[in-house]
Amino acid sequence: PSTPAVQEGQLWVKTATGVSSVLKGYAAQGTGSWASSGALNTAKVGGSAGGTQTALVYAGGYDGTSPGATDTSETYNGTAWTEGNNLNTARTGLGNGLGTATAQLAVAGVPNSVLVESYNGTSWTEIAEMNTGRSELASSGTSTAGLAAAGTTGSVSALTELWDGSSWTEVGDQNTARRQTSASGTQTASFLVSGETPPNNFKALVESWNGTAWTEIADLNDARANARTSGTTSAMLAYGGNTPPFTGNTESWNGSSWTEIANLSTGRSGSSSTPGGSSVSALAAGGSNSSDPGVTNTTEEWTVPFVTKTLDTD
Repeated sequence: PSTPAVQEGQLWVKTATGVSSVLKGYAAQGTGSWASSGALNTAKVGGSAGGTQTALVYAGGYDGTSPGATDTSETYNGTAWTEGNNLNTARTGLGNGLGTATAQLAVAGVPNSVLVESYNGTSWTEIAEMNTGRSELASSGTSTAGLAAAGTTGSVSALTELWDGSSWTEVGDQNTARRQTSASGTQTASFLVSGETPPNNFKALVESWNGTAWTEIADLNDARANARTSGTTSAMLAYGGNTPPFTGNTESWNGSSWTEIANLSTGRSGSSSTPGGSSVSALAAGGSNSSDPGVTNTTEEWTVPFVTKTLDTD
């Protein structure tokens, strides 16, 4: 294929005419870059985003007006955003998305809410509430097997709750209570990245969840709050955030350490993320920036180009 969906290390076989076949593979060409794409219809920050770079739903958030929280929900198809059916309850400071563009949960939010809504690709429905109301939290996993961690309940929280498709259960706390974090991965293997403990104590902390307990691992190079993440515990991106000021810094995790790579064109905090994305395919839409009224509708896509390599012939 001319535009591969596979990642480095995955292989495909092309059978040539005659008796020979060629074993091909894809290898990353460079570290990747951010490029502008279609703008949101409603500028916002702090919404719930679930899906991939080519199929993502972004719901709720703060739209820069008073009282601020919005119920708008938009779907991205890889090129443009389309307005869909709204959340039942307007809120901001939600978890950063559980699931896909057709099966997603929007979790908690301001004012320290226990609300959870489920999206089926068409509409949002309120379902089982969390045990503890909170906002500015992180979430990861799927609509049937998810995790929600950290945030604020009035004070910063270390609480973790697991979702099994029907109810929430409180499990082991993080090592460090914080808010304005981001998470990526699965219910049994996730990272909790960055965050803040008031007043303005910005974190480079990264904690790894193994399904039972949290363990502190290698820190980011740059402390920040409201960064966003994409990928897995073996290959992840962390991008944007508030240091302050707003930053476009992007860091890549290779399974053992973080490396600074190409920055976002627009420094932003609390944008959408791509929980179902990867370290080679991610999306940042909306977020806070330095321009009045402080909320943007711009979108950027992260792409790592690949080249085809011949590995062997018979």
